[in-house]
Amino acid sequence: MVITLEIAHPHSDIQTSKSQIDDDRRVSSRSSNKKYGSWNDGSYTRFIPCMGKLQETLAKNVRTIRRARGMTQEDLADRAGLSSRYVGQVERAQTAATINVLEQLSEALGVEPAELVR
Repeated sequence: MVITLEIAHPHSDIQTSKSQIDDDRRVSSRSSNKKYGSWNDGSYTRFIPCMGKLQETLAKNVRTIRRARGMTQEDLADRAGLSSRYVGQVERAQTAATINVLEQLSEALGVEPAELVR
């Protein structure tokens, strides 16, 4: 026995059966993974280029300023309170630095945060 419940949309004359809504939800949840990918299937990397230019600019500026100051990645990491591995990832644009990290790096390098992203 199948019971169909008619639901009236509060803002229009649209009426949809509950079973149709459930079918739409099942289809949209299945298709959303096909369209956007899963968090662990590696497909999220396609969204990185949106941040790429800013990450590349930060990476280039951190490395240039660090070298001009005669500092190693380890020196910078110690002064900024970060791991040297993380500093290396920032310099290779492999990670998106947070505002807090940007502030830590700029203080350790003795520059304004804006200098790192210009």
